[in-house]
Amino acid sequence: MTMTGNCFKMPEKFVHFYHLKYIRSFMKSLIINDKELFYVIERKNVKNINMRVKSDGIIYISAKRSIPEECIKNILEKNAGKFSAVIEKLQNQKKKTDNTDFINYLGKEYPVRIIERNNESVDFDKSTFTIYTSDKTDREKILFQILKWKSDKCVEIYSDLNQRVCNLFREHGYNVPLGTVTVKLMKSRWGSCNYVTGKISMNLRLIDYPVECIYAVFCHEYMHFIHQNHSKDFHKDLERICPSYKAYDKLLK
Repeated sequence: MTMTGNCFKMPEKFVHFYHLKYIRSFMKSLIINDKELFYVIERKNVKNINMRVKSDGIIYISAKRSIPEECIKNILEKNAGKFSAVIEKLQNQKKKTDNTDFINYLGKEYPVRIIERNNESVDFDKSTFTIYTSDKTDREKILFQILKWKSDKCVEIYSDLNQRVCNLFREHGYNVPLGTVTVKLMKSRWGSCNYVTGKISMNLRLIDYPVECIYAVFCHEYMHFIHQNHSKDFHKDLERICPSYKAYDKLLK
């Protein structure tokens, strides 16, 4: 969904947040300390061996063709504890987001009632979510309904915060544009800013966190209209605009 000023436009195709991408034909595994680690080696013209655990729980490795696979395995073994901890954290997060017993919304956890009926909707009375669905056994469908409801709430909340933060910067003497905001599902970042086009991307998953966290991310992205980096001046000015930024940023770690 895209917001120009205060108006959002939903895309024709809504991306399912819980879709997992696997490259099984290239995937290998290694058992270390009774734990199986899955990894994929991508041969690239890179200087160093790069290893990263993605949201699917697989370790993606980029290395030059000249580096033997045995060398890569040795590095995996030495760092097995670190990788296992990251993978376990991701698995716990997935269990939490895939749960239909409760919903996280603006920093709080709410119980869920699921009622079967043809007229589908999601209702929230400030204390409980009620999900009306045509098939209460279809968990994926229910998860999609929840995500769709959250995306609609982003329309209201992100629109308001976009205007508020823009006004805040202007009040502090910064000549910033009113950002054109795109809300999407991102795996590795909470937001991004293209200072040339005036476009700001915000992660839909922020709707699970307190509104102050979303506000802080908006402040961070708007600061990129002033500083196109993460220099000392960037952080100094950001904390002047948003004194509680560090505290809210910590909640998102």
